[in-house]
Amino acid sequence: MNKHDFPTTCPTCSGALEETTITHYEACRNKIYRVEQVPALVCTKCGEILLTAEVDELLEALITRDEEPDRYEEVKIPVFTFSQHFPEKTTA
Repeated sequence: MNKHDFPTTCPTCSGALEETTITHYEACRNKIYRVEQVPALVCTKCGEILLTAEVDELLEALITRDEEPDRYEEVKIPVFTFSQHFPEKTTA
């Protein structure tokens, strides 16, 4: 990552930005993808995540091409129906 591509402070809160890697989640074609070890800048104050245009384009290319992923993991996702728990707050 070229440090000249990014500001040195967070555009949201003016906190310090730290160069690191993150795990990125992306929804595409009715699937959720997880990409690990993505280079990013993360604000040490508010947690804002910044990606370069190049990294963003590479993520999109990786997810949209029909390449076999490194591995598959099954995840159970808890699902709530809001209207079942708060019927008085649900509008028709």
